Amino acid sequence: MRPAVAMSSGAQCSPRAIVNRLPRGAVLDSAWHRCGPGVRICRIVNRRNAWAVDDNWLTIAGHPERFYRTSELLELNATGAIDDSTMLNSVHCHFMIRVATDSAARVVAKVKLLTRPPKAVRRELERLEREYQEKLKRPAP
Repeated sequence: MRPAVAMSSGAQCSPRAIVNRLPRGAVLDSAWHRCGPGVRICRIVNRRNAWAVDDNWLTIAGHPERFYRTSELLELNATGAIDDSTMLNSVHCHFMIRVATDSAARVVAKVKLLTRPPKAVRRELERLEREYQEKLKRPAP
């Protein structure tokens, strides 16, 4: 079982899990650029005009029926529906887009974001929720 990780906002989140939908052998640049809450881009150095998009999906631990984007959770936090003590499960999904420049990549990345998480991301979030539920069942040391 992996321990929770504190995020910069103070909320606790499961350690970073990644669903990789990039082409096999893709080599990523070391610099990631933020496009918005929970969305980053990075150049794929061994593919012409290719960029990796890092899209973050989350669930609230104990309430796995709803999938959230980081921007939605920020809104919930602002309204007081969740706070810094809320446990979250998080999965990052990497996928590729083809554009020539970083400015174009920032625009296209936001357009290409899925409205629902891919099946592999949902499965990983479900696995993290099962780990969370198992942890709750264990007696405290």
